[in-house]
Amino acid sequence: MTKNLIICCAGDDSNNLLDQWSSHGENCAWDLFIIYYGDNPYVEDKYKSISKYFAKCKGYKYELAVKMLLPDFINNKERYLQYKYIWFPDSDLEISSASTCRLFELAEERGAEIFSPSIGNKLFPERFDPAKTWASWSTLLTKTDAKYRRISHPESMMPGFSAWAWENIFIRSLFMFPLYRVGWGLESVWSALSSSFHLGKKIPNYVFDDVYVLHLKPVGEGSTHIHEIGRHEFGIYRNLYYPIETIVFEEFNY
Repeated sequence: MTKNLIICCAGDDSNNLLDQWSSHGENCAWDLFIIYYGDNPYVEDKYKSISKYFAKCKGYKYELAVKMLLPDFINNKERYLQYKYIWFPDSDLEISSASTCRLFELAEERGAEIFSPSIGNKLFPERFDPAKTWASWSTLLTKTDAKYRRISHPESMMPGFSAWAWENIFIRSLFMFPLYRVGWGLESVWSALSSSFHLGKKIPNYVFDDVYVLHLKPVGEGSTHIHEIGRHEFGIYRNLYYPIETIVFEEFNY
């Protein structure tokens, strides 16, 4: 049985990342669950051929999570709880198979409940314009002198969860806020839930500087409609809780 699961909502232009995930070593295996929202029959067939689980539905990432992952978890809980870790990244990220393996290894080494890789665009100024913003929160940019940092919560772009945290934090957050579509501010719900389970103790949530992704689209240059929805969601839910940027509690260096 494979240890880990990657879930990705993918359209017709997500081939670069999914090609990397479709082949991996026997010593670091993961299963792939693709939720396809595109319209190209060729791309659909390709995604079906490389994924263990496949679904087709229109919507934005967290809208699809509510439509597809929430009811599927209710009806097929053991499908998810058989895995040690579940990673839910966006499709506009670049990461090698070796780095994906390392991400899961570090999560297991640290006993992480919620985690993510760091964002490494600033390491490649010749490829990614330093004048542009590649991460919503600067605290999640790769620190070259750090191995990992203990944090309050990752960004909604690429959160990973232990099986326990998937059920008790991620799925619970979807129950709490079923009208979310793009997920702006949902990270703070994860942080609040995580804190509630670890009162007086250290929260085992991490960003791993040892592993980075490259964000292929600058922040703010995606769909204007997505940003309109995100700002609307933020405006509604900020009255119920206060969304905050990632807080770094501890840094672990080499």
